[in-house]
Amino acid sequence: MTTNNAQLYQSISLLMAREQLYTNAHVTGSDLACRLRTSERCIDDAIFCGTGGLSFEQFVNSYRLVLATHLLSVTSDSVETIACTCGFLDKPTFCRIFFDEYGMSPHEYRHTLK
Repeated sequence: MTTNNAQLYQSISLLMAREQLYTNAHVTGSDLACRLRTSERCIDDAIFCGTGGLSFEQFVNSYRLVLATHLLSVTSDSVETIACTCGFLDKPTFCRIFFDEYGMSPHEYRHTLK
């Protein structure tokens, strides 16, 4: 990874963590590019290099899933509410992405914590 990509990736990660931009279901690479005064292509390249190959969408979803697992463990909020809180457009999308990552549904995940 080039120094520029590494620095930009660090800036992207800080911005995402501080401002929880991933909770916006409509956040785009263009949004980050505007905030960081660079191009969307540079954002995509930095994320790809910094994560070992993730796309922008996969990168954002990784943040969303971390928040989702936390909320599933500390709240009794519905799966639909958690999906919305984390920035997913709908419950089915959230459940599919969650299953793809963890090999179980959000309901099953919550059940394993009890």
